[in-house]
Amino acid sequence: MEVPLHSDIVGDCAGAVRWGGDDDAVDEALYYLTGPGSGELLRVAPKSQEWSDRLGAGAGAISAPWSARG
Repeated sequence: MEVPLHSDIVGDCAGAVRWGGDDDAVDEALYYLTGPGSGELLRVAPKSQEWSDRLGAGAGAISAPWSARG
């Protein structure tokens, strides 16, 4: 997976997710979630439910896969 996709996922999750590739001790295999009841998690939960109802929606989804990604 490309780094821009990881950044898209983290950005789409509005602070509820952090990627290990951004850590000082880089570990690109890890994603971290904020704790239960966190404001970030509570804010992204409705968006996550909407994603599950729409095919092709969600964190890191590509809206036009045939176009070039920067």
